[in-house]
Amino acid sequence: MKHKEIKNNSNDFLESFEKILSNKLFLRSILAGIILLTFAIFYQVANFDFINYDDDVYVYANNDIRDFSLNGIKKIILNPANPEHIKPPLTIISLAINYYFGALNPKGYHTLNLFFHLANILLVFAVMRKFTKQLSLALFVAAFFAIHPFAVEAVSWVSARKEVQYTFFYLIALYFLSDYLNHRKFWQYLLVFCAFVLSFYSKFAAITFPILFLALSFLWFKRKDYFRTIMESLPFFFVSLYAYLESIFTRSQEVVQSASITVQSEVVSTITSYESFSLLEKAFLGGYTFLQYIIKYIIPLNLRLIYPYPLKPNNLLPPEYYIFTIISLLIIGLTAYFYFKHKWHNNSILNLGLIFFFIHISLLLHILPIGGRVVMAERYLYLPQIGLLIILFYSLKYLLGKFPKHQKTWRNLTLAFFAFYVVQTIARVPVWQDSKTMFTDLTQKEPECPLGFNNLAYEYMAENRFQEALHFLDIAIKLDPNYTDALGNIGNCFVQLKQPVQAEVYFTKAIDIDKDFLLGYYNLGLLNFSKGETEKAIEFYKKTLELEPGYFVSLNNLGSIYEELGETEKALNYYNLAIQHNPYFSMAITNRGFLYLSALNDEEMAMKNFDEAIKIDPAYADAYINRAYLKVSQENLYGGIADFTMAVNILQNNTSSQLMLDRAKAFYMTNQAPKACSDLNVAVSKGNLEAKQLQEQICRN
Repeated sequence: MKHKEIKNNSNDFLESFEKILSNKLFLRSILAGIILLTFAIFYQVANFDFINYDDDVYVYANNDIRDFSLNGIKKIILNPANPEHIKPPLTIISLAINYYFGALNPKGYHTLNLFFHLANILLVFAVMRKFTKQLSLALFVAAFFAIHPFAVEAVSWVSARKEVQYTFFYLIALYFLSDYLNHRKFWQYLLVFCAFVLSFYSKFAAITFPILFLALSFLWFKRKDYFRTIMESLPFFFVSLYAYLESIFTRSQEVVQSASITVQSEVVSTITSYESFSLLEKAFLGGYTFLQYIIKYIIPLNLRLIYPYPLKPNNLLPPEYYIFTIISLLIIGLTAYFYFKHKWHNNSILNLGLIFFFIHISLLLHILPIGGRVVMAERYLYLPQIGLLIILFYSLKYLLGKFPKHQKTWRNLTLAFFAFYVVQTIARVPVWQDSKTMFTDLTQKEPECPLGFNNLAYEYMAENRFQEALHFLDIAIKLDPNYTDALGNIGNCFVQLKQPVQAEVYFTKAIDIDKDFLLGYYNLGLLNFSKGETEKAIEFYKKTLELEPGYFVSLNNLGSIYEELGETEKALNYYNLAIQHNPYFSMAITNRGFLYLSALNDEEMAMKNFDEAIKIDPAYADAYINRAYLKVSQENLYGGIADFTMAVNILQNNTSSQLMLDRAKAFYMTNQAPKACSDLNVAVSKGNLEAKQLQEQICRN
């Protein structure tokens, strides 16, 4: 279908470049170059770790991805774990594919993200070429889409899989839509609808597609059969409406999950919530966001993981929110004026860019009740940037024609921006290497955000650097004295520093601020159990179950307490409940196995539980140790040695002296005295007196 186009007779460069691009070999070479450049920039993400911000919810604490059977896929779609975290089912299924082939090795997850991005580059080119018939525009949009710094978050963050995946299917739907609106074949319509459904259930932001369907039909393809077009769009609207209503009914109070019995630390939280703003304030958030996206996209400096909602001192937003809103309204007003007064809608390229950008950016302006944790995010512009790039290409084309004497200047400026974006992207990618580099970057660029300091402290806690963690937590508390997550983490640090009195002060302060702070009660349960105050520990654990009946770590710990008290039936019941709520909780399965072995004398059931725990988590040392003891007791000494060795390899420097002593005994019993003596040397160096006595007996030479 032909469209009117405003031509500039002086646009010699673009016209000649268009002719050059008509050479298929040259065009394919440039596309290959863009793909290779993008791969060269992003290939390192394959070696990146998970980020301790949403990657737990989507991947390593998400039990849904562990079952890639038909029943597992059915559960992901119809009955997902934690429905309060609205996770698009097809994105979870793609993560389940990663888990099926690579378990929790982050390499596969990052590689698939990169694959989607590389495929999207080609799809952007194909869609732009199909809609506009202009190779130079298609190449321009694809090239900047490929290497822009805003792509880094979508590609480098596993949890942003939904961005690259929904865009992949969205672009396929657009490609088929062009065919359908030109030829009106029913099978083409079905292809569009199927691709849309795949996109929508990869990320619900594809809700914009039905609106784009109508806008392109009427404003781009100039269709006049209004009734038929509207009827054709209804199935797309029905899918969107159904999913939106379903999300409202299924969303419930947030559940905090962890698969660890150790002192727990909260790493994901938002200080100012979307719900705390009035409708008028949300309008100002939208005005601010609109202009910020444009400014940040053109000049992508000071990029960061989180752009938090603003605090409201004196119940007012910061001044820039009002100023940016006024400027945004002027931009939108002038655009509307020129669109109709100067018939911009007759210019196909500009029209396409405006349609695409404004439809997609509208979803990001906080006016629609879709919530969110941040005022803006770079990944959110992954698809909408296509519209902005079309507008920028038109602007470049206009300038080349309006000022023909300065064509070289405009060309060089465009190349300079491209080079600038490449450099910025290269600098930005390594920030996503792991959680520590990410939150270090965040604290430097968003020093007023307590979340960054809290989460950075958590990374230092994971390295047993508790004094340094306390430094960052102190900053978080100064920024927000009522930040319960940070208070809880301070308590955790004092637990590890053997200062239980101080720890209890901070845990108590956290639950005084928030009576529903689940982790505060949980950690007080741990603390009291460590002090031998069993009844208090039980009371705090049961409080967590009042707040969240399926909180499986508390169920497991109650099982451990009752096992210690000799109440075997209660202990078994709590272990079973923990496993019922989390069938992949290897710790509870191992504990249940030990209970079968020590209290019920059922070696067969004990072995089954140990085997199951290892199958679920091959890196869980306690399961190997318990199975090793069982095998040794059954005179399967070599099997016991193999399991002891697996545990030693997992624990490495954290291996206990008792474990080394027990493996030494097994080595000695199998006539492997040199290996036994080697283990005894390690055990003795760790201060084990029994090992020293045995060493004197068998290692005299």
